[in-house]
Order: sequence, then structure tokens, then C-alpha cells
Amino acid sequence: MTGARPPFGWLAGAARGVRILAIVCAGLESPGVLADEAPANASTTSFGKGWTCDPGFREVDGACLTPAIPEYAYPTNASYGDVWNCLRGFKRVDGACALVTPPANAYLTSSGDRWECARGFERRAEACLAIKVPANAYLDAQGGWRCGRRYRAEGEACLPVVIPANAFAVHSRFATDWECAPAHRRVGETCAPVSAPANAFLVNSAYGRGWDANGGFARKMAPAFKSSRPTTLSSTT
Repeated sequence: MTGARPPFGWLAGAARGVRILAIVCAGLESPGVLADEAPANASTTSFGKGWTCDPGFREVDGACLTPAIPEYAYPTNASYGDVWNCLRGFKRVDGACALVTPPANAYLTSSGDRWECARGFERRAEACLAIKVPANAYLDAQGGWRCGRRYRAEGEACLPVVIPANAFAVHSRFATDWECAPAHRRVGETCAPVSAPANAFLVNSAYGRGWDANGGFARKMAPAFKSSRPTTLSSTT
């Protein structure tokens, strides 16, 4: 006859199962068992789990290796992005550093991997050709040319600006032009006098008729006429 099982026997079995599960979990958390270990040239992260390669190394199939650096390049020691850059005077071409050769009348830019033409020259393909500055012109700060005072650009030449009678020269950053003197209005390439009709006065303006009606008069297409409106308005209560 089988003896009676001790009371609460199932509780003892459950306790043994919990202890076994705790041992297994402890093994999973133990370094070197199932958790990833940092390889050579790597450091664990600040959270204590996982790792990253040290500066100057890159992860390749779980290892931290020194990247191949081509000739005329230097390592960036960066964890991300480019692992190497070309020296000044070289540029990156198909995983290598190719020599940058500025043509005559050119110089290396501040980046060191390209060139620009010197002042007074313009780029044409892979050469720098002299800018042809016409007579009565000068080189500007942007590397082109501009006409001098009292000259106007016409194609590739600078022609004199003809200032008509009753006009004066106007110089801007880009060109020279002219405007009519007061009491004159531009008509084509001349300055025609502006005459004010009776009961009007001249206005120094580049637009409109050049005159306005006196107080108490209104402008019409015909000469100024007497306005029926009073010059002062009385307030209403």
C-alpha cells in the first residue's frame, strides 16, 4: 500500500522549479555565457549592455578592425561617417585620393580638394582664360567687368552715355544713366520742358504731367478750372 503523500508536496516541487529557473536566468546575465562580450578595440556602452568600437576602428562581423586608409589620406578617428579624408591637394575618387592639379592662373580653394581661377580669369573647361576687359571698363570684385562712369555696356563694349540738354548724369552700382532737370520730362532720348497751365504749379517728379493745381482748383484734361468746393470745411454738429 502506498503511503500517503506529505501535505503540500506540490509546493515543494514548485519551489525547486523556481530555483532552477533562477539559475538559468543568472547564467544568461553572466558575462561570457550568452551575453555579448566587447571584442578587442571596443568598449561597453554606458548602460552596461552592448559595445561600440573605439575611435579609429569599425565593426566588421562582430570585430573592431582598423579601416584601410589609402595613400595620401589620414584617419578621421570617427565612430561614424568617413573613416578617412584626403590630404590637402587631393580629392576622393573611387575610394582613393587623386591629385588635384590647378591649371595656370588658378589656386586651391580653402577646402583643398578643388581649384578656382584667379581674379581677372574665368574658367573654361579645365583652364583659366583671361577676362577681356573692354576699353573704358574695369574689373569688379566678382571677377567680371563693369563700364566706367559715363559709359554704358552694349554687348562686349562700353559706349559713352550721351546726356541730352537739360539733363544730368546718374551713376548707380551697375550703370550710368541720366535724368531730366526740374521742369523737364524725358521724351525718348531728350528732355522736353514742362509748362504749367494757369492756376497750377510745377512738380519735380519723374512721372505724371509735371504739374499740379493750386489750392482751390482741380486738375482736368483741360487747363485747371476753378473748383466749386470750399477750401475749408466747417465742422458739423
